[in-house]
Amino acid sequence: MQYILAKLTQHIDELAYGEIEAHTSLKNYINKNVEIEHILPQSYEAVKSSFDKPELIYQYVKYLGNLALIEKSINTSIKINHLNSRKMLTKNLNF
Repeated sequence: MQYILAKLTQHIDELAYGEIEAHTSLKNYINKNVEIEHILPQSYEAVKSSFDKPELIYQYVKYLGNLALIEKSINTSIKINHLNSRKMLTKNLNF
């Protein structure tokens, strides 16, 4: 799964920023400092009321689009934060 997310992220970064060295190597996306994070948390009951379609939330948690690569240090700090806080913390990620 991390490989698929890495290739997707790499492609989007290349489209957005060009084929610079930071985006041409998969090692920047697949390494010990990068983790997969669920944007909408797997334990979604706490955020269910703020979700636009609460009756469908369980389906969205499983989708590929709910996953993102994130730097390990940032991921550690957002594990317990609400969805809106996650958006703010991930706004300036390197990828």
